[in-house]
Amino acid sequence: MGCCSSKKETDKNGRSIYEKEALGGADHDGAINCMALSEDRSILITGSEDHTARIWSTQTDDTECLGVLGGHTGYITCVASSDVFVLTGSGDGTIRKWDMASCECLFTYEGHESIINRLICDGEFIFSSSFDKTVRAWLFDTSEIESASKASKASESASKAACVRVFRGHTGGVYPMLFLRAPEDGLDPEDEEADAVAIRPGDLLITGSTDKTAKSWSVDSETGQCLKTFRGHTAPVSCMVTDRDCTTLFTAGPDRVIKLWEISTAVLIRTMGGDDKGHTQSIVCMQLLNKLLYTGSADTTARCWVTAFGEPTRTYDKHSHSVICLQVADGVVFTGCGDTNARAYDAKSGALKRTYKGHDSAINCLQYINGKLYTGSNDGSLRVWDAREIADDPAADDEDDDDDDEVDEDTEEGRYYADQARRVKELEWRLGTPEAGEPDPDIAEYEKELAGIVDVD
Repeated sequence: MGCCSSKKETDKNGRSIYEKEALGGADHDGAINCMALSEDRSILITGSEDHTARIWSTQTDDTECLGVLGGHTGYITCVASSDVFVLTGSGDGTIRKWDMASCECLFTYEGHESIINRLICDGEFIFSSSFDKTVRAWLFDTSEIESASKASKASESASKAACVRVFRGHTGGVYPMLFLRAPEDGLDPEDEEADAVAIRPGDLLITGSTDKTAKSWSVDSETGQCLKTFRGHTAPVSCMVTDRDCTTLFTAGPDRVIKLWEISTAVLIRTMGGDDKGHTQSIVCMQLLNKLLYTGSADTTARCWVTAFGEPTRTYDKHSHSVICLQVADGVVFTGCGDTNARAYDAKSGALKRTYKGHDSAINCLQYINGKLYTGSNDGSLRVWDAREIADDPAADDEDDDDDDEVDEDTEEGRYYADQARRVKELEWRLGTPEAGEPDPDIAEYEKELAGIVDVD
């Protein structure tokens, strides 16, 4: 399955030899913004600009659309899964809980005053971040509330009962979140309430905001007490991860640097990047794998950093637009890019192994599952690619190295520039969509920075 040049990665019809499926008949009617896996990895959920989420099988030979979740009045911004349920967050400011089998909406969580940006669910609680500058914690099991609500016919009171915490303190929209469960060592296994839904002393929530800070919060506190504020970034905190022990926090964003913090004290340990060795534009995505941190940027590269020393050891190049998403699995770095292509790199050497060509617009999200790579794009399609035996492939030449083609509207380069113009229009439409209310200029500027449409000086 090796490929020695970009010409050998396509057949005589120009179709990628790695493309397993292009799910045209079941495509969304708008851009795919997000995706998530079920706990057993048998189900993939996608969320779209068309106001719907869709459920797909991943364990069958052919990927099937198992259901459509319709009901939101705004575009879907985030999706999550727990047990046999799906959660969706939307530009309409609500969160919905769905039955995965019947596709029935079981509960609508209302309370946020703006776009839902991120969702976390641990099976007991749902955490949602919003551009309304707050994070809310909700009960996942709403069966008792639903019964009371049906009896009283008061859906608004049901949402209020489901919301158990509101975390206020940020002065800008809240985007990334991390929920850190306290150890179970202190719980008495014979305690009758040990198996009940409970917030444990020491449970922490960490949030990142457009106000250029991250904050840690006590979930145990009924008032949602802010414990620490992580100050030092000069631009929004747009992505974050923690180490395996949950003692160190990594934050990044449009200011091009990565900061390492001690979570318990909010003391800055180290700043990585910000020089000629680091990223030169917004850091859009990141993943920590043991002591290696992988980042994707609007500067058209992904990088690998040794966290102990703060130096990048590998650069994954050949992109011609922002690296919007990445995933590291089985020794391979998979990237999704604004240039419409996904790529696979050898994680250790940095060598480009495969270029997955087929989408007509930017790739917003991807998932690697059992030798298959799933990609969701602004073109509304979900595509499935062969991601097996990549380590055996020789290094591949990128399509941009081929100078034989003329630059016109019928060439890859010409289509690329046309696609990016369409991508800008799609983003501008999304930011101005009436379902989410009048667009906030801060939201517009921030999302354009993350998309790499404007430079960060």
